Order: sequence, then C-alpha cells, then structure tokens
Amino acid sequence: MKVEKIQALRINFLKGLYTSCNADPEEDMDMFELGEQLGISFDDILKIVSYLHQDRLISYRGIGPMIGISHAGIKKAEGTIDQSE
Repeated sequence: MKVEKIQALRINFLKGLYTSCNADPEEDMDMFELGEQLGISFDDILKIVSYLHQDRLISYRGIGPMIGISHAGIKKAEGTIDQSE
C-alpha cells in the first residue's frame, strides 16, 4: 500500500472517530464498528489504531475494541478539517 493511501486512511479514521464521539474525549467507540463504517479492512484497522495510539491521538478504553479520542487527537482532527475546507 502506498504511503499516501496509509496517511489518508489514518486521517479518515481519526476524523471518523472525532465525529462519532462528538469531539468528546469521554466518549467511547468500537474501533471495528468505526472501521467497518469507513470501509477499512480488519488488518488495516489494527495497524491504524496502533499507529494513532502510539502517536497519543487515541486511547484504548478497558478490555476489548473500545477506543476514544484524546485531546491531541481532537486538535489534530480539527486541524485536518480546517485544512481541507
């Protein structure tokens, strides 16, 4: 997969989480449900979530596939939304 495609998937996933959680860092979302809504494969979801977690843009919530957006993730998502408009 090309670098541009990987970057686009990461940004789309982060923006999807931002929207699904209503920009609220206290809200949780099932990462596989979100990925499915965005048309992202299971393997790519795992890679994307790992990357975003390492970059501290999202956090794992408890046991299972639940994730949430961090304050840094909100700022990043809002920055990418502003740039694309």
